[in-house]
Amino acid sequence: MGNENCRVAVVTGASRGIGSAIAQRLAADGCHVVLVARDKAKLAAVVESITSAGGQAESRVCDLSDSGAVEALIEKTVEDLGRVDILVNNAGINRDGLILRMSDEDFHAVLAVNLTAAFVACRTDTGKSLHCPKLHDVHLGCLLSRCAWITNQVQ
Repeated sequence: MGNENCRVAVVTGASRGIGSAIAQRLAADGCHVVLVARDKAKLAAVVESITSAGGQAESRVCDLSDSGAVEALIEKTVEDLGRVDILVNNAGINRDGLILRMSDEDFHAVLAVNLTAAFVACRTDTGKSLHCPKLHDVHLGCLLSRCAWITNQVQ
């Protein structure tokens, strides 16, 4: 990390869309951003965009449906960078379809990424960063609005 005084931000789902935009904005605001997603190539493209604009960024590939991997991600980030000041839980998946057709497996996959990963990341980060009085956690839930729409279609 180039500047020891800059904030460390972890952004999940940072390989595209809202997550990429958040990561780029945090970097532009002076944060060292750790981008997290499953797609290494897409992460690399966002890191390149940030660093070519003068920002500080790195990527970490992680399957957020694996709680152990999420915990290891946060622990390794704290080990490498000293702390996490900002945690943006942006990653989310959706298994399109009516609730009547959703399998238990799909339901559990959605919960694992959209809910459990955020919980595990926050729990691990809080345990590692209790000394940080300015810790900020941000949770995005854009897919929730689709649940109401899908449910209403059944009526």
